Amino acid sequence: MTKQEFLEGLRIALTGSVSAGVLNDNMRYYEEYIDSEIRKGKTEAEVMDSLGDPRLIAKTIIDTSSGNASQYAGESEYRSYSSGDAGRESARSDTRRTPNSFNVISGWKAMLILVGVIFVMFFILFVVFRAIGFLFWFFGPAILIFILILFIMRILD
Repeated sequence: MTKQEFLEGLRIALTGSVSAGVLNDNMRYYEEYIDSEIRKGKTEAEVMDSLGDPRLIAKTIIDTSSGNASQYAGESEYRSYSSGDAGRESARSDTRRTPNSFNVISGWKAMLILVGVIFVMFFILFVVFRAIGFLFWFFGPAILIFILILFIMRILD
């Protein structure tokens, strides 16, 4: 497949399914991507093989742009998958998150963070109780005498 055949297949597959802006953005992106890969030394055939089927890329673009059309007016996500066995890499992926989304940390990183938080909590508790203990050791007799005086005054009244 040539560059022109790829781009024409992509245009045909996207026409009518996405807005004109999304269509033009994707056509421009893939044309620039192919040209840049050729400038890097790859042949046109190698680039076309790595991109895969333009209909699969178009389906991915349609799926991602329809879900985000209301959130990102005028913006689009580019994502392509090749049909080869190395086809799990995307050529370009502009991932956008909604304002209320966050990443979940799991595995050994989460365990390391948890152990760190527990360590910090124990350290803070140790320091606080040590300071309180010192205060009672230092001011304890004075506090006891003050309480004893208040108790005696209460009895005498």
